[in-house]
Amino acid sequence: MLALASTRVAWLVSNVKTADPDELLNTELASSRMRAGVCIRACRQAGIPVLPLNLVGTDELPTVAFMSKYVHDSGANLYLHDGGARWDFWTEQVARIKAAGGRLIVDYTDNHLAGDDMRTQWYQHILPKVDGMVVPSEKMAENARAYWDGPLWLIPEPIEVPILPPRPLPDLSQPGSRLQALWFGHNSNLSYLYRFIQNEMHNCPPMDVTILTNNLDTQQLKAVIARGPKGAQWRVGKWSVAAMVEAAKGCQVALIPSDAIDSRKNGASNNRVVTALALGLVPIANIIDSYMEFSPAMIDSGRLEHGQKWPVRLSAAAAASLRMQANVRDQYSEPVLGDRWLKVAQEASS
Repeated sequence: MLALASTRVAWLVSNVKTADPDELLNTELASSRMRAGVCIRACRQAGIPVLPLNLVGTDELPTVAFMSKYVHDSGANLYLHDGGARWDFWTEQVARIKAAGGRLIVDYTDNHLAGDDMRTQWYQHILPKVDGMVVPSEKMAENARAYWDGPLWLIPEPIEVPILPPRPLPDLSQPGSRLQALWFGHNSNLSYLYRFIQNEMHNCPPMDVTILTNNLDTQQLKAVIARGPKGAQWRVGKWSVAAMVEAAKGCQVALIPSDAIDSRKNGASNNRVVTALALGLVPIANIIDSYMEFSPAMIDSGRLEHGQKWPVRLSAAAAASLRMQANVRDQYSEPVLGDRWLKVAQEASS
């Protein structure tokens, strides 16, 4: 796909430490790495200039500005424009972009317009200036259409891991037999894991759990574990793609708890399930709308029950996950989805 000579792309992104777009290629925040990062790589490969993040340190303006998930203040004071400064800074940058004839495309990955907090206020504030939206799923497209009737593109997130065969399941009828489980994700999703540990995990077979994330409060985790099943072994590590792949090689299942009735999350990206399947793991997950197509390969964590059905259910899900891996590899490759980001950039510029 040829780049339009006049196209210039920029991203407005929360929780970055620098203006270097390369930061997004390895960030722990999947919604930035697997969306903005994929777009940036595709644009560069097509010869489309990518301006500094948030237009920091440049007077040049884009023909197309993508806006990633808005975070008012991380609370960590580690990132550019923390402390509540992001609202005014982004508003000013959007005004500059629009005054120069640029287009603003919102990457709408959580349904914050249906909420009632600072993020909802931001999207209501910016919506009159928006020229298009990108969403990760059909359900999020439906959510967005309740507020937006302009151009809309659907782009899921790619796999960024090798395809691994499923590991053999343990014989759960034998004393001392245990599943090995992996939870991976940003610490903003830990609340779902903690609820799972204290509730649904009591209905699971015995399992040991590896947690990979960017940061967590160890004292809080200890308190949660104390209310979870007894006898589990817990390992905590720093998330990275390499660490996730290595940990997956010793596991059979992935824990992906969420909230199927949370309007903000229902329609969120399927990337964690797709990643788990690629890694040869059976997802134990709340089956939200964007996970439905993979449900034969999953265990519904909203319908767990203690007893002898687990070996049969796990074996059936593992067989289904193996069948789905080829489809995951073909539909969710970065080159395929990178081309879709290019198409948005070029159509929005024309």
